[in-house]
Amino acid sequence: MHVRQNQLLCGIVAEYIDTGKPVSSASLIDAMHLSISPATVRIVLQQLHDEGYLYQPHTSAGRVPTDRGFRFYVDRTVIPHLSPPEQQRINRTFLRLADEYGMWTRTVAHLLAGLTNTVAVTIARQPADVQEAGVHELMAGMDEEQLAYVREIGRMVDALDRASSHIAHLIPDRRAVFIGGENPLLAAQHTSLLVRRCVGPDGTDALLILAGAKRMAYDRNLALLDFAATLS
Repeated sequence: MHVRQNQLLCGIVAEYIDTGKPVSSASLIDAMHLSISPATVRIVLQQLHDEGYLYQPHTSAGRVPTDRGFRFYVDRTVIPHLSPPEQQRINRTFLRLADEYGMWTRTVAHLLAGLTNTVAVTIARQPADVQEAGVHELMAGMDEEQLAYVREIGRMVDALDRASSHIAHLIPDRRAVFIGGENPLLAAQHTSLLVRRCVGPDGTDALLILAGAKRMAYDRNLALLDFAATLS
């Protein structure tokens, strides 16, 4: 991919994550403070469309990233990081929630759900234990289009529960990101799945999982998963 295609694709994905609306060439120029012409931007966006990184919901609409476009963005731009003050705040919240929920898996699930606006699932492998938090909060005030996303999240949580004993085999590395149709558990259209291997405070192998909209803050959510894996 050429440098300009790379730049504009990452810009359009970032803008779509921020706004949730199809991105036009004019809005992309404004958001990125570009000095190139709208015609040049339109040509590059059409190239990215033809190569499967973007699609156009309607003829007169702007463009939206495909799963392939999101994957390019995540692989090339996402650098998980939390500042030390934020880590300290999260640790204090974890200790407060631990007093309320007791179990480490339940505490971490509620912590992550509250911090990310996703559904958080924690799976301890021995003994088998699955905890989930965040579904009811997502359903508040949803319109019909958003409810389709919540229904997919619900199916994903059910699939995670059924696959809890062997899902770790689907995660080749310490951390994995499944975007839309990459999901190994179900045919997903609206959601992404972030998974982090870790060892719980009792030495038990565990998985920390976030299920949320494809237009999530991947860098922050991955950083939160990494930090949550260290809490005890």
